[in-house]
Amino acid sequence: MDLAAQVAELRAHGSSVETVGLSVDSGTLTVSLAGGATIATGANNSAVFTLSGTLAQLNAALATLSYRSSLIATQPRILTAIINAGISAGLVLSLPILFTDLGDPGL
Repeated sequence: MDLAAQVAELRAHGSSVETVGLSVDSGTLTVSLAGGATIATGANNSAVFTLSGTLAQLNAALATLSYRSSLIATQPRILTAIINAGISAGLVLSLPILFTDLGDPGL
């Protein structure tokens, strides 16, 4: 599921999206803030943070979202996103992060 598309869909239905909270159960998330979004809570390159900005700024940041596992991952991890669309509970998405064995990296 594409988080940027979810934000755009909420906006198309008349909601004013202002924040997107992101968290993972293990590892770190990183986004580029070059598009103008800001970190409202938490810190970039961490397991939990909240992005704030306009729809265009949030979409730009989400398009650069990357995940780095803290361990050699063999089990799926969960990415949780809470999209504040002007409704009290927000939209909560839980997305699996699946891993592919790329073989021996030749270390």
